[in-house]
Amino acid sequence: MSDQCKSSLEPGQSLCSVTHCESYRQSSAMARWCKCKDWQGNPMPDCTPMGGNFPVETYNCFNKTTKERRAITQDACQILRDDNHDWSWQACYCCCSCFAWGTRVTVAEGEYRTVQFIGLGDPVLTSTLEVVGGKPRLKWESRAVTFSDGMVAAPHQPAVLLQYGDQGELAVTLDQPMLLANGSLKSADRLTLDDELVDRDGKPVKLHAVVLGKFTLGFHALATQDFSQTEFVERYLETNGVIAGDHLVMAMQDDDKLASRYVKGHDALPRIGSSAYAKTRKGSSDYSQLSSKAREIANDAFLSLEELLTGRSAVPYGASPYMTQKQAADVAVNGTFRGLGQSYLRAEFNYLEKLFEAFYPKINFYLDWEDLHPNQYAFKAYGQDTVYLSGQLLRLEGMHKQGLALIMAQGVGRFVKASYTNDEGLTCTGLADYFGTNEVLQTVFYGTWGAWVNPGLEQVKALFSLINPVNLIGHEKCSTPSIPCRVESMQAALLGMPLPACAGGPVPNSLTLDSAQWTTYEGALAVLVSFNQRLNILSAKIPANYELKADEQPIPVALVQMDNNLPWQAWLVIDERFKPSGQATLTVRDIRSDNGSTLDPDASSVVVEGTP
Repeated sequence: MSDQCKSSLEPGQSLCSVTHCESYRQSSAMARWCKCKDWQGNPMPDCTPMGGNFPVETYNCFNKTTKERRAITQDACQILRDDNHDWSWQACYCCCSCFAWGTRVTVAEGEYRTVQFIGLGDPVLTSTLEVVGGKPRLKWESRAVTFSDGMVAAPHQPAVLLQYGDQGELAVTLDQPMLLANGSLKSADRLTLDDELVDRDGKPVKLHAVVLGKFTLGFHALATQDFSQTEFVERYLETNGVIAGDHLVMAMQDDDKLASRYVKGHDALPRIGSSAYAKTRKGSSDYSQLSSKAREIANDAFLSLEELLTGRSAVPYGASPYMTQKQAADVAVNGTFRGLGQSYLRAEFNYLEKLFEAFYPKINFYLDWEDLHPNQYAFKAYGQDTVYLSGQLLRLEGMHKQGLALIMAQGVGRFVKASYTNDEGLTCTGLADYFGTNEVLQTVFYGTWGAWVNPGLEQVKALFSLINPVNLIGHEKCSTPSIPCRVESMQAALLGMPLPACAGGPVPNSLTLDSAQWTTYEGALAVLVSFNQRLNILSAKIPANYELKADEQPIPVALVQMDNNLPWQAWLVIDERFKPSGQATLTVRDIRSDNGSTLDPDASSVVVEGTP
């Protein structure tokens, strides 16, 4: 089975057998995910096909010792288990999976048909392969198609476009096996300009361009032998003038004989879309290799990734980030990322987006798959609460659906109503971590919260471990608490404990009255009062909470005014009739900080500076 398909699975998950999957591909379940068709074959409204290599869960009977898999019923599996406890009923996965629509396939000498219109029983020209003297020898014959299936058009299907020869061009899925001039195979996403393809006569065809991008139409696959056959025979097709493996060659990559056909060390070769790919040849980028003979792309349905990456960021100035700029830069440098063509977690994001929006309909989620800066942002723009995620965050190795859900929940937590907010009016970072871990995830995953939050927290801790020590420290308590403090906040939420003080949680007797000074407020006599923390507005605006005296005589406070931009200060407006002639003292009581911290009784009284 395709290694691209394997890379879409979480740790501990496994693929079903090839025969199981090829039978399952004909089911309504696979049709729903891969083609957006119901059990009667009718198009499903408001449905987006998942595209290639999206894993669909099913079950089989698995032997943990022999690794054998059987596509039998649960009752039949239990009978096997009664005799041998190595057998168990276990989840396994089959993937949607191929040639782009419009690809010409040779069906007879000098005759071609477009791949998506070739059906079961139709003849195509296929070849077996023998390598003689380091060169492929192809033996062509006409065979009837036994498998014809594919994926319908979808907006985000990763693809590799190849240009070769005089006018040749071919778009394929990333895992499509391509035959090389030395008789070995390579997946399309590992091809470089140092490779040569093969024409129908076995002659080398020079590559001029290898480009990663998106294909907006569908893909289709063909095979000319039954998947139930015990003897697997490699068969190849001529596609747009070069030779490629049929669907069974792609599906049987785990077969020992076929695996030996691939170039040595194939699985470890850099994939297009990764930084390692750019190092395979001078002048390369992460997303393409172009020779001087590369041409303008003729296929209008193919969009190169480099063109897509030139767009401007949708994140406005002042957005609240999940990590600081320096922390995100550390993750970008120290992390290992899947290539842009590997769409793992994309389908999970789409699912989680729908799930979160069911409970938080006023929050819009936006994924920019091409964004290479691993981070999340929350912001208000044009009256819309938005949580923005970069694709690079999803492509981080070790990040799975649980960690993604926890990060998205933190974004939702930014919009939970709270008095403890940053300058943009969004919930402070540590409190958003706290809300997201408990309140938000409990709401979204009621009844299964633990199965999501525990592995999710471990994945987020692994993300944070990529940050260099110098950038783990905190700065401003609301916006940039330390990373250890953020982890403590999430752990406190998990345990049902209060928000820790380092993230803005209440600290008894920590609020202090720092100073008081005579001034004016909009022309009226006033005392400017300053505290060491942001104030709870309700408690701070009560005049009775301020006791102002001069010569042992009380001076009544007529009104308390505050400025949202200076939430740690208050102006006590005084009637001119009570203007004192001597020194005044101020004592405060029953005032709390915005996070609930109480007054320090030993720091609640000061002398009013200046003169009225």
